[in-house]
Amino acid sequence: MPEIQQKFRTELRKLMMQTDEQLEISDEKQELERKWANVKRSYNDTAREVLGRRKRSSKPWISTQSWKLVEERREIKVKREVVQSQRLKEKWQAEYTRKDREVKRSTRQDKRNWADNIAKEAQDAAEVGQIKTVYEATRKLCNDFAKKIGMVKDKNGNLLTDEYKIRDRWKEHFTEVLNREDPESIAEVDEEQEILEDISIEPPTQAEIREALKDMKTGKAPGIDSITTELLRADIDTTVQILHQFFTEVWDKEMVPEDWKKGLIIKLAKKGELTNCSNWRGITSVVAKVMGRVIIKRIAGGVDGKLRSEQAGFRRGRSTTQQIFVLRNIVEQALEWNANYILAS
Repeated sequence: MPEIQQKFRTELRKLMMQTDEQLEISDEKQELERKWANVKRSYNDTAREVLGRRKRSSKPWISTQSWKLVEERREIKVKREVVQSQRLKEKWQAEYTRKDREVKRSTRQDKRNWADNIAKEAQDAAEVGQIKTVYEATRKLCNDFAKKIGMVKDKNGNLLTDEYKIRDRWKEHFTEVLNREDPESIAEVDEEQEILEDISIEPPTQAEIREALKDMKTGKAPGIDSITTELLRADIDTTVQILHQFFTEVWDKEMVPEDWKKGLIIKLAKKGELTNCSNWRGITSVVAKVMGRVIIKRIAGGVDGKLRSEQAGFRRGRSTTQQIFVLRNIVEQALEWNANYILAS
C-alpha cells in the first residue's frame, strides 16, 4: 500500500542519516564491516518497525464468521463445565452439540470456498503463463510438508547418522561449493595482444545498480543478512545511493563483508537422492547478488558478441531446448522423406 511504502521510505532514510554521523574506524576491514552492519541494521529495523513480523495461520481458510462461531462454542463449553445442576448441564450440552455442528458446517464451506478460489487463481495464472503462481497454488492445495532427511552421505558414499557428523558434512560441502582457492600465480596479460572487448573495471555505477535491482527476482528467501529483494526495492532511489557508496568502497579496497562469504543453508531439495549433499542448495546474501549481477552483465556484454552463433547455453534469448527441438524436426523429416543428412559436433 502507498502509505506503508511511504512510511518505510521515511524510516529508512532517517536511520541511514543517523548511521552516516558515526565516526570512522582507522582499520579498513573493521570500517567496511561497520558500514555493512549499518546497512543491514537499517533495513532490518525499518522492516521490523513498519511491517512487523508475518503471522502464519495453520488454517487460513477459516473465515471471520467461523471464528466467531468457534468463540461462541467455547463460551458454551465454559458454561456447561461450571454449572452444578444436571438439568442445566444437559441443556448446555445440547446447545454445545448444536453449535458444534454449526461450526463444522461453516468451516467445511469455508474450506471449499478457499480451495475453489485457489484453483481459480491457478487456472488464471496458467492461462497467462505465470508458472510460479501455479506452483504455489498447487502446493497450498496439496498441503505437502517440506522434505526432510535425517542422514547424508560423506564423500566416500558412507551414510552419516550422527547429528554432529551431518553438520560437519554440510559445512564441508558448502565450503567447497561456495569457495575457490586463490590461484598460485597471478595471470600475466600480454599488453600487445589484441583486446577482444573493452570491459569496464570501474566501480559499479548507479545506473548499473538500479538495473540490477529491477532484474532481481522477488519472492525469494533472504540470506544471512535477512534482506530481501522487496526491501531493497521499497525505496529504490535510497537503495541505489546506499549500495553505490558501499559497492565503491568494496571495489576500491578489494574486500567484502564476512556475511557475503557465508551461505545460509536451507533445506531446499532439488532432484535426485536426498542423502547426496549435491541435491540440496544454499541461499546467499541478496545484496551480494546485486553486485554479482552487475559484474556478470559487464562480462556478458563483452563476451556475447564473440561467441559462435551456434552456442545457445547461458545466453539471453537462446535456448538449448529450442536447438534440440529443431534438430529433432530435421531428423524426423529426413527419415520421413528418406533423405540423407549429416550431423557434425
